[in-house]
Amino acid sequence: MKPILTMVPLMDGHTLHRDVLYGLSRQSVPLAVMPVSRPGGEHNREAEAETRNIARALALATDGPHFLTMDSDVVLRDTAVVEQMVLALAGDEGLGAVAACCLLAGPSSVAVTHVDLACMLIRRKLLESVTFRVGDNGGCMCHAFRRDAIEHGWRIQYLSVQPSGYRIDRKAA
Repeated sequence: MKPILTMVPLMDGHTLHRDVLYGLSRQSVPLAVMPVSRPGGEHNREAEAETRNIARALALATDGPHFLTMDSDVVLRDTAVVEQMVLALAGDEGLGAVAACCLLAGPSSVAVTHVDLACMLIRRKLLESVTFRVGDNGGCMCHAFRRDAIEHGWRIQYLSVQPSGYRIDRKAA
């Protein structure tokens, strides 16, 4: 299997935390991790969309069938998360992307109300037809991406309702 291009948008001068790198290095499928940043330091939704679209362009310049987008604070716990995502896409041609459920840092859990871009494996065909953008009226990019995918005939779902990872508290890290 060819390595799956893994794009990690970096904001505000963040670097990849060692726990994030460790979680990626333990995956059962090969990953080619590429941190992506954009000029300027502001962190707002427009800047995040621009950074994700830079990553999108880089991914589409390859011949890979999938693209993993992952936030810089997500730590994957299970060694087979990405492999399970690949298998989910392979088993359902109408599925455009699969997301891993990631809890906020610490022991608390947060109710999930939408499929999150924090850790999502996206089929190339979906990536070719949809860009990342801020939602209507400054809304959530995740909702906008999901709505655009549905408009292009794709479904997006969680791999499982069970958490596959967690998010680092950058203020404490």
